[in-house]
Amino acid sequence: MAVQNESNLYTTTISDTLAAYSAFFGVLTNADTADAIQKSRTKSMQLIFTDFKTKVSDAENLVAYKLKKDSPAYQEFFPQGVTEYSKSNLENVETLMERIVAAFETHNALLGIEILEEFRKMKELFIAARGIQLSQKAKVSDASGDADTTGLALQLQLTSNVHTTALKNIDNPDAATLFFDQSILDLGNSSTEEVTTPPTP
Repeated sequence: MAVQNESNLYTTTISDTLAAYSAFFGVLTNADTADAIQKSRTKSMQLIFTDFKTKVSDAENLVAYKLKKDSPAYQEFFPQGVTEYSKSNLENVETLMERIVAAFETHNALLGIEILEEFRKMKELFIAARGIQLSQKAKVSDASGDADTTGLALQLQLTSNVHTTALKNIDNPDAATLFFDQSILDLGNSSTEEVTTPPTP
């Protein structure tokens, strides 16, 4: 189109097309970057989550030894057993973290301040990592929406280009070959087998 623009017939169309391309591919770059960051944030959060499950399993041995498994104090940590923690998910893990930290606070005289501080820190790290991950997830969603919007705008612009070219060359239909690759119209015919009409009996 730029080559055929000696009389500036297509200056506005070219400018609008370049703007649409720039907007779309710029958004695609942003979306790819946001997605990569989101995956990194998710991995960081999952590592803390997995570490928490491991630490709870280890801590259960200490709690069972110091407080006895059949005691009410043990139930404060594990009312449904340690399996509740190993099968926890992102929906309930913060509640479980709150519970076990509260239990260690209550029984720190027997179990020690060190393990209490360990679980406190883990809870803080997880909540922070989860918040960052969810925030980044929202950015990915926004970027995806922007890609849809700018992609549609580009499609409309390219469709408009076809109509603009046709209107400006209404008396010269052969000019289409200067703007569009006509060979794609023949792709469906290149592999068509010749059909032989059977003789009439």
